[in-house]
Amino acid sequence: ILILIVIPHLVFAQIPPRYRLIKVCALRVEFQPDNNPLTTGNGLMMDSVTTDPYAIDPAPHNKQYFEDQLTAAANYFWRVSRGKIKIEGEVFPRGENEVFRLNKKMADYNPNTTDQEINKGIARLFIDAIRVADSSDQAIDFSKYDLIIVFHAGVGKDIQLGYDPTPQDISSLFLNEQFFKKALGPEFDGILVNQGKTKIYEGILLPETQNQEGYQIALTGFLVSNIGSYLGLFDLFSPGTQKSAIGRFGLMDAGLLNANGLIPAPPCAFSRSLLGWEKPEEITQPVKNVPVARLFSEQAFKKPTIYKIPINEDEYYLIECRGDPNVNIDSLYNELSYNRNELPSYLELLKTKFADKIKIGASGVVTDVENYDWGLPGAGILIWHIDERVIREKGLQNRINDDPERRAVDLEEADGSQDIGQAYGLLDAGYGTELGWFADFWFKNRPAYLKDFELYTNEFSSTSHPATLSNRNRAFTHIKLYDFSDNLGDVMYFSYTLEMTESGFPLKLKHASKITTWIGYRYPDDTTYFYLGDQNGQVFSVKRGSQNGLPVVQTVWKNSTSAVHRLSVISGSGFFKLAIAYQTKVIIVPHNHIFGQTSPSSVMEWQAPAPIVAGPISYEDKMYLACANDSLYTFQLTQGQLQLLSRKVGYGRFRDLAIAPSAEIPADLLKQDSVLMLGLSEDISPNGRFFALTKQDSQAVVTILPSDLAQPFTLPENPVGNFALANLTEGDIPELVFNGKRKIYAYNFNGTLVTQFPLTPVLDAGDVLVGSPLIADINGDGKAEMVTVTENGVLLALNLNNQLLDNFPLSSGAHVSLSPILLQWDDDNAAEVAVVSDSGRIYLWNLAGSSVEDIYWGQANLNGTNNKIFRVS
Repeated sequence: ILILIVIPHLVFAQIPPRYRLIKVCALRVEFQPDNNPLTTGNGLMMDSVTTDPYAIDPAPHNKQYFEDQLTAAANYFWRVSRGKIKIEGEVFPRGENEVFRLNKKMADYNPNTTDQEINKGIARLFIDAIRVADSSDQAIDFSKYDLIIVFHAGVGKDIQLGYDPTPQDISSLFLNEQFFKKALGPEFDGILVNQGKTKIYEGILLPETQNQEGYQIALTGFLVSNIGSYLGLFDLFSPGTQKSAIGRFGLMDAGLLNANGLIPAPPCAFSRSLLGWEKPEEITQPVKNVPVARLFSEQAFKKPTIYKIPINEDEYYLIECRGDPNVNIDSLYNELSYNRNELPSYLELLKTKFADKIKIGASGVVTDVENYDWGLPGAGILIWHIDERVIREKGLQNRINDDPERRAVDLEEADGSQDIGQAYGLLDAGYGTELGWFADFWFKNRPAYLKDFELYTNEFSSTSHPATLSNRNRAFTHIKLYDFSDNLGDVMYFSYTLEMTESGFPLKLKHASKITTWIGYRYPDDTTYFYLGDQNGQVFSVKRGSQNGLPVVQTVWKNSTSAVHRLSVISGSGFFKLAIAYQTKVIIVPHNHIFGQTSPSSVMEWQAPAPIVAGPISYEDKMYLACANDSLYTFQLTQGQLQLLSRKVGYGRFRDLAIAPSAEIPADLLKQDSVLMLGLSEDISPNGRFFALTKQDSQAVVTILPSDLAQPFTLPENPVGNFALANLTEGDIPELVFNGKRKIYAYNFNGTLVTQFPLTPVLDAGDVLVGSPLIADINGDGKAEMVTVTENGVLLALNLNNQLLDNFPLSSGAHVSLSPILLQWDDDNAAEVAVVSDSGRIYLWNLAGSSVEDIYWGQANLNGTNNKIFRVS
């Protein structure tokens, strides 16, 4: 029978301090007696005696019964937290058969009308119960307790078994201050008790039993899941669809009903990590035979029980080993049920198969189970896909698993079929897997009959089913988990690698603030550097190490409080220097100084007379800066000195330039139309105009297009980054290429769109392109392709037919503002593509099949000098 959970934990519980000891006050309340057919029972606590020895939660429901329920919760949390949570509780009234009686009938608290009225009734029931208890002769000191639980007479409105004959039963849930304010109004300010000395803002509302319509379901699962909500756990089913999302594999979904609630599942790896019970061990580099200990084994105290594998800054995998290979509760139940007219209860199963491994209280309540993983459908490795962005977006509403296409906590089901949360009929192929089954675990020794229909290959990769795809644009992560061991021991093993990713990446700059600019540069000694500037004025360098090839990070400069505007490499006469531009000054740092080989006295500085609007731009051994005072400054770097050569007026309106003074253009470039250099002005937005540095009468001049090369035309939308140039059609004159928000444009200089443009990559809703498109032959087919990145960190590579290249899109970072970089990082001939997130995490992928000779436009400003001189044949 498929049981559909309808537990409306309506609002997110803010995480309270992590309690090692939680003191619980439990109140037993009943209603005015009645015979309302729309509620279960007669309004009073059950006081008859159940004689069935296998009955779950038998009557009478006296004080002992509720004490045993609290004991069951205490034992559960002590075991699943591995000694980090201890619960102590007291039950009131103190008399064995005493019950607090309310002045209303049960139906008065559930009008069965609107959600608002129902929630108001639930809130009033909890408040009335507190006030009746507070005004009694029990002298309860509520200030001693961390958590108040109200157990009321009757059955909870929590399980849907089809037609509901008692729609005025009361739902069970954790009520916090946010719930009370939403139900009763913002003026709610706690429940005053103890003569106004104490206020109660939250608590749990539960029925005396969940047994109904011939089905026996233990209260324990509902009790511990609501305590989980109190501790700060998210609901992991879908409140919107009322369907399961992680099934039997976690407490905060259908796992609370494992073995009909007698063996509620432990919280999943995500929930245990959230509460700080276990700290995942992060893996960022390829490794073989990673040991992961089974949660409740002796090895769990010696080896990691959870591993974390980052996907990008928002997404990651959690890997854990769960279940008991020696206990399959489903098989045992089927064995006990064989050839019987009536199905046995799970209590009979426990008493028959596990008599020495469980405890039963004096009331008949199961108070302890040796291993709460026995309720899982099998054993092996579980792989969880976590998306923190969904948690940020939906966490406050406690609906993080509402969207089945984009769950915050999603189980990667090893059988290759996404069954959890589906609804199958008796004759459907997936029947019986809707809440999970043993084939959802990852392990090598799978039964032979599974091969007839599952796609399992003992690896989790870009080509497996399921595949290691990011939630962002379903991008390839190229993460590969493989060689899962058998599931028989207390330790399982798996191996991990990052396909396409260069060694040492992703790399996080530990002390960086928001990255504002970056460049890449390959020096003559074949060493490649990334230089990055941040919002706090710091500059970092990242280079490939000479010994093991791993990246080496160094802080280049950090004595400024303003953001870094732009970086540029200046070279000439055998020297290399890094120019760092801030708002009104430039720092020149010798290359050798970056790694401490020269003294600070070798660093040069120039204070600009006005804010820098373009540059630094390098051409041979000279540096150029355009400032807001409408001036272009030219500097010569000689003998360790920064010499100002000239100031020219008419450049201050430019935000981006390319420089090649005619007197210094090499003779082989003086041919007509052989050099195109690009610039952007501040007034580009309103008119869609751009500027080009072109050749006229053997002089290099700045020309506002139209020029002798073009006719006037208006762009369809404002570029989101700088322009690029490329010979897409193999003509004499290159085309102008730029990113719009969701399209890539290419224009001829006569104002016509290049054939097949604009390209329209498929993007997630709300995502947009950022920066400049890069242009290169990525796949070795002799044709140019476009490489670009989105604000949500999705890296795309498209051919001119608007088709994604193989292995794309790639998943990069949480939020990206800057263009990617194409360059040669290592010693092979293939190019690498790099992306940096705003927070300073660098991703670097190897593009097998590409060639560094076929990079036509490799950075936002062509290369690390920022000088966009484009040579045409």
